[in-house]
Amino acid sequence: MSIFGILAYSWFDFSSYPIFDTRHNVKKLSIFLGFGLFGGSIILARLKKEGNVLTGNYIVTSLLRYYFAYTLVSMVFPKIYTEIFQTSYHSFDKKIIDLEPMEFIRSFYTYNPHYEMFMGWMQLCGALLLCFRRTYLVGTIILLPLLTLSVMHSHFFEIQNLTISAAFLFAGVLILLSQGFRLGSFLANGTTLEKYAYPFFNPPNKFYKILTLAKIIGIIGYTTMVSSNYIAHKQTWWNIQSPVVQGVWKIDKLETDTKDIPRFERFFFERGRRGIVTAENDTISGFQYIIDTSQQQFEFWNFHNYRDLDFKGKYELVGSDTLIYRGRNNKDRLMMQLSRIKKYDR
Repeated sequence: MSIFGILAYSWFDFSSYPIFDTRHNVKKLSIFLGFGLFGGSIILARLKKEGNVLTGNYIVTSLLRYYFAYTLVSMVFPKIYTEIFQTSYHSFDKKIIDLEPMEFIRSFYTYNPHYEMFMGWMQLCGALLLCFRRTYLVGTIILLPLLTLSVMHSHFFEIQNLTISAAFLFAGVLILLSQGFRLGSFLANGTTLEKYAYPFFNPPNKFYKILTLAKIIGIIGYTTMVSSNYIAHKQTWWNIQSPVVQGVWKIDKLETDTKDIPRFERFFFERGRRGIVTAENDTISGFQYIIDTSQQQFEFWNFHNYRDLDFKGKYELVGSDTLIYRGRNNKDRLMMQLSRIKKYDR
């Protein structure tokens, strides 16, 4: 059954975390679940026949925990950099009863970003501990509460990644059960944990120590590479200069040659590239923006409800609470004066 955990993960793209429960993903997961159960049964029968059940269990468990650690490290940095649950200024004015499940859980996590950061560091520590046979049980015990919490969030708050969260939890349980007899004896009898005779490198020899050192160097290198790649991706996509305008701004003045332009009231510049604008007729529209502080360039585009709008221009900050924007909407002149609403600043 452990083979299921190894094979199922390869069908998910962890660079676009969180992975959602699409029909395609669920179908592939189900196929590999059946394949893993069938293949695992054949291998188990063969190992029993040859009397190598313990060796086979160790090999398969090692493959599972190494790949599981690789997977968790690949997807942990959005948590460490608090990018999974981002502040939504537009939801600040809503009552709790009016919040969608995803808005509620986002508000909970962004109230204090250190909580999400702590979860990320604990996941990273647990994943790294999985890579060593003397510590992988400790790593699994650290990860199981986090994985259980992820499943609960996915189910009760409709995050729509319940399938992959359950697969992660299942893999963690399988790793723990690989030492089920030892743990069961320890918990039932209250004695010291029995020493386990590993099939390979027992007792540890010089080659094992060299292999361990090489593994530590590889783990540090891979973790650093994943972190660097994520930071580069964040700088490219997440509009790292957005804190200059991040927050809520009231539109005090709007002058343009464009006829029938909506009478906008507020801009909600969320963290990253996305924002929301509200108009006098209670219309709400999402949009995207990007800012370049070196050239003072500021662009708005992809207004969901106003497809003919495309703002390009320069901005000027007057103090920290007033922004004057001069540019064009397509070919028409545009000028806006915005004032920051401080109560939304955190």
